[in-house]
Amino acid sequence: LLGVSEFSTRLPAVLSLYGFAFSIFYFFKKHIKKTEATLIALMFLSCGRILFWDSMLGLIDIFYSWTCFLCFMWLLDGALRDKWGKAFLLSYSFAAIGVLMKGLPSVMFQGISVFVLLTATKKLKKLFSIPHILGVFSFLALITAYFYFYQQHNSLDVYFTTLWAESSSRTPLEHKALRSILHFLKFHPDMLFHFAPWTLLSIAFFHKKFFHFLKEKKTTFFLFFLFIANLIVYWISPSTIPRYLIMLIPLSFFIFYFYYQKAKENHLIHSKIIDFIFSYVAVFALLGMLWFIRIHSTKEIDVISISLISAISLFFLYLLFFKKSVFEGIHSFLFVVILLFIVRIFFNLYFLPDKTAKMWETKQKSMVKEIHSITKEKELLILHNSNVDHTAIMYFEMLRQETLRIEHGEMKTNNYYIATKEVLDNIKKQNREIKMVYEFFMIDQWRPLYVFTLKNT
Repeated sequence: LLGVSEFSTRLPAVLSLYGFAFSIFYFFKKHIKKTEATLIALMFLSCGRILFWDSMLGLIDIFYSWTCFLCFMWLLDGALRDKWGKAFLLSYSFAAIGVLMKGLPSVMFQGISVFVLLTATKKLKKLFSIPHILGVFSFLALITAYFYFYQQHNSLDVYFTTLWAESSSRTPLEHKALRSILHFLKFHPDMLFHFAPWTLLSIAFFHKKFFHFLKEKKTTFFLFFLFIANLIVYWISPSTIPRYLIMLIPLSFFIFYFYYQKAKENHLIHSKIIDFIFSYVAVFALLGMLWFIRIHSTKEIDVISISLISAISLFFLYLLFFKKSVFEGIHSFLFVVILLFIVRIFFNLYFLPDKTAKMWETKQKSMVKEIHSITKEKELLILHNSNVDHTAIMYFEMLRQETLRIEHGEMKTNNYYIATKEVLDNIKKQNREIKMVYEFFMIDQWRPLYVFTLKNT
């Protein structure tokens, strides 16, 4: 509907993010106060990885993570209410959607989650029940229906070969032992950094009463085992990157916040440490981030905008420190959320413009425009076995308003072609005369791509 553009590419991720946040609120408000459920949704939106990275990318990961989170919540609801029919049907149906988006990880998430919750509730016999069989049937039916239509246009052999290669490449067996060991050791510090500042609440794990508190509430107890069981798979996978874990982050925030409330009720030192971090240290850290953004920006600060933002900040400071009861005891966390959103405004105004101007993607976009001005009157094709990055393909398709096809057959003199150096060298070995049109580079800046046409003979 919106055509191919940078805006339309990013819009689904942003809409999915808002839908994800609302789902966090909707499901968690069943187990805690609405204000607390709102806070956890805001913590998710304001964690570093979401606020300053994934929310700006046109990737499928946020929507995929949302579907996984919904599967977790429906299974949790089934475990808590001992009503598994709806839980199995909905979770397996959405797991099928996940498989169509990302492949085998959804099978893993669903299998682990079902097994963990049935074990925790001592209901493993449910695996052989009619509701579970119907859930599995819905999973298989959706996938079979998709592949029935898919195989009419594409090869299933290529699909499953690629699926297996992508999945198996992320296992420890496909990597050197040293890399696997380093990943195992760095995993938790990396995740603490990427999803900060709220991951600082993980100090909850280091108190002897943590598991005692977990057992007091079934919801938290089940969420903890869902979180840990699914996390372990990525802990041992050397190719894990932070956005693969987005679906698990709301679960961890719920657990951490629950412990914080219990620690506060019992006057434990951990709650005082957390209050100190988020009431004082975080303020200075966030102000430091604002300063960092400013000194790294060449854009002149607009006096009106900074005055407005400062006034809003002071207003919330007044509410937080003099009218704390308004926020029902969650003032320190809300304070950090507000400051993070203010930092994001500064980030948009003073950091992103400079970053965009210096990004390699911007240079590549300019190159693609030059190529388009040369080739727009004729067909442009990608030669078979030429690996062209997705960014370049998107810009070509935006300008040409058509899908770039891959050429598997005989080349024609009235077409333009994109090829890697290896493919171009093979063509030259066949004594084909070519006319070079343009040389540009992949997103990693070191692999050249060539645009050429065949000379008339």
